[in-house]
Amino acid sequence: MQLTESLPNILVINPPSANPMQPPASLAALVGMLRASGFSESSALDLNVVSWIHLYKNEEGVLAHVFDERDRLLTEMNRRNALSYQEARRLLYLEATRSLSFQDIAASCEYMKSKDSFADRSKYHRARNSLEGLNVLMGAVFDGLKFGYSKCEHEGSLLLPEALNPFAKIWAALLHKKVPVSQLRLVGLSVNYSSQLAPALSLIRMLRGLIPNCHFVIGGAIPTRIVNYMSHTVLDLVMAEVDSIVVGEGETPLVRLAEHIIHQVPLRAVNLVHRDAEGNIEVPKYVHFEDIGKLPIPDWSDLDLSSYLTPDVVLTYDAVRGCYWGKCAFCSYGLATYNHATAPYRERSPEVIAGHLETFRRSYGARNVIFADDAIHPRMLGKVARALARIGTPVKIAIEIRADRPFDSEFCRLLFNGGIRQVFFGIESANGRVLELMNKGINPENFRQLYENLHSVGIFVGIQTFIGFPGETFEESMETLRHIEDCSEQLSLAANWDFSLLVGSDVYNNPARYCIEKIVKPSGVCYYEEVNFKTSYGSPSPDQYAALEEARKRITIGDRDPWAGSAMSSHTFLCAERLGNNCFREWKREVQGSDYDTRFLFVESYFDLAVVANSASQSHNSIEKTNTTHRVSVNEVLFPVFPCYW
Repeated sequence: MQLTESLPNILVINPPSANPMQPPASLAALVGMLRASGFSESSALDLNVVSWIHLYKNEEGVLAHVFDERDRLLTEMNRRNALSYQEARRLLYLEATRSLSFQDIAASCEYMKSKDSFADRSKYHRARNSLEGLNVLMGAVFDGLKFGYSKCEHEGSLLLPEALNPFAKIWAALLHKKVPVSQLRLVGLSVNYSSQLAPALSLIRMLRGLIPNCHFVIGGAIPTRIVNYMSHTVLDLVMAEVDSIVVGEGETPLVRLAEHIIHQVPLRAVNLVHRDAEGNIEVPKYVHFEDIGKLPIPDWSDLDLSSYLTPDVVLTYDAVRGCYWGKCAFCSYGLATYNHATAPYRERSPEVIAGHLETFRRSYGARNVIFADDAIHPRMLGKVARALARIGTPVKIAIEIRADRPFDSEFCRLLFNGGIRQVFFGIESANGRVLELMNKGINPENFRQLYENLHSVGIFVGIQTFIGFPGETFEESMETLRHIEDCSEQLSLAANWDFSLLVGSDVYNNPARYCIEKIVKPSGVCYYEEVNFKTSYGSPSPDQYAALEEARKRITIGDRDPWAGSAMSSHTFLCAERLGNNCFREWKREVQGSDYDTRFLFVESYFDLAVVANSASQSHNSIEKTNTTHRVSVNEVLFPVFPCYW
């Protein structure tokens, strides 16, 4: 949507906070469905990328305020004789980002969009660190705010206090000066990440002051999880801010709601949480899933695809929906039915998929597409590759797939010829017993040949694993890490995480089956996706934990989302396309033992900030100022991710 144009009567918004590198598929899908259903006066606004770009350009003076406040706080806090633990941690972040400047942010944005992006590894990492450093600084200036692309909340609250909302001034300026909203009758907000929830509800409160008679609906993975798994108290708090919530997939529910609001026909509610005539909250008894083969082509025409922080257009697309396996014990994601961790598996036809991709290329210049699927079936993938090869489209594709069968060399060549350039596997573990505990349904004996066959035809191979699944032993964890190391020449990217217990997974719903003695939920009223737990197996000893961390440092290849080296991201896709499938292994070898960006490596202070930099638990003791300076390493505090960059 162009911000200088008048808005139609239906607006679908992607709110902050999410990464500004990729346009959201949800907006294109929802607006495509509305227009195909006769609602031509509907539009999409990616307020996430608009907000981030306005922030980076210092629109409304937000960035200037952040830097001025940083300098004031540094002066004031360094005059004190003692700091509390929380104050010392805040000072650590302020000191670590002391050198960050307007010029750093402007140059970083320019470089991320430059055609030379990724060519110079040191420049890329400097730009990456500047933008991540700003997120750290924002959290320190707006005290109590957890801020970034993947987090935006204030101490567990469902709303952002206006004084602690970095985007509030930007939104107010847009809504009052550039975006006429008076004629809007239906506004939908697509909330697929937890980092979008508080900003979305805060935005609705702001908009309601301008257009009180408008109907506000939220949908996506997070609202669905709230309805499915959170307490009635949380649901009541959300419903106090919105008029309705879409549970599950949103195309048909939004069309039905538009018919009711715009055409004033009786509401034929599908997947809709709303209030009845007496004001009671009604929750649907079942969830409708779309016939994906009948959905219209996603419509990206409202989005300024040149505004994203990436040098080329990369679109995300749902060739399939749901998971054809759907049995993994650890899995739980938003758009699922009650008491089910995953949605039923459905496919578009190969010919429709090929046609859509060719349209994306011709209409939007998108030569790179990420299939944002839970798991496309290999049989279907082969059909798609054949269809794409027949029409000869130059579109390149990244996919995520299950490693549940060996791909022979002929099939791998078919994939390559059909445009498949990156394949990611969530193998989770390389130990057969642990995979059985997970009910993963894959055989680790197939892994090595699978990597080799894909790698040999020129396909980028990435794997994701985790350790710490309930019942897993130290030796079984080490087996997974050794597997990654042994297969490193065939792997373009490898990540290893700690196991997270997701609300709604089979492990969560049946803890005794997995030897879990206790589940600890967060206190207070808030939204959460993960919980802590205690098992009868205990935890690794300090020596074992140190051995696991050392092994991780050797084997990890990559970075966290959304940067180059993260799974299924636009930067990873484009970086490998330009520099080759081995680029991240080469980056790791190059960076180890050298300092690409020394700005965020050390902090010097008269306070011994090592107490907060190296402590996992909060200290109740104050930290006294000393007569000498202390040099503290802070890179892992600022960027607690894969160590290969440091």
